[in-house]
Amino acid sequence: MFHRHQKRDGWKRMILKKNLKRMIIRAKGQQDIIVGKQRTLLVYVRMSIQKEWGAESTIMNGVSVTTGSYSSDVDLESNGYEGAHVTVEPDFPASPSDDLELYVQASLDGTNYDDTALYSFVIDKGTDPNQVSIIVRDVAHFRLYCKRSGSTDTITVTAKYQPWRWQSA
Repeated sequence: MFHRHQKRDGWKRMILKKNLKRMIIRAKGQQDIIVGKQRTLLVYVRMSIQKEWGAESTIMNGVSVTTGSYSSDVDLESNGYEGAHVTVEPDFPASPSDDLELYVQASLDGTNYDDTALYSFVIDKGTDPNQVSIIVRDVAHFRLYCKRSGSTDTITVTAKYQPWRWQSA
């Protein structure tokens, strides 16, 4: 009879209790412990865990960026996601003079965002069109803030994300 289950480092710990009168056959790596009038058999079974990807979603769709634009909120918390793969695609004008500044802001509730960005990047105008991938993880919510580095260009930005979580197989 299974007494209780515990998870530990990807292993499922099953504690079996047997009467002393019954014979216990131990496999390699198992331990038996005498507890009162019963013997406890510890059994470790390897659990299979795999990464499950959510649907890809667009958070900035062809936004014209000048002095600054925010993406929509990305909620990782509600569906138990651990992180997201984010792609940012700036489309610079012909003969650009400004780079794109990208900031990732985190939030606990999707309303109040950090004043200091979690990450910040400068995407160079030298490659057009350009695509940059980043990983955002271990936050409840996040959003992107994009602005040009100077005061000349209008940069068209598209950003998408695809979240992931770990699931037992």
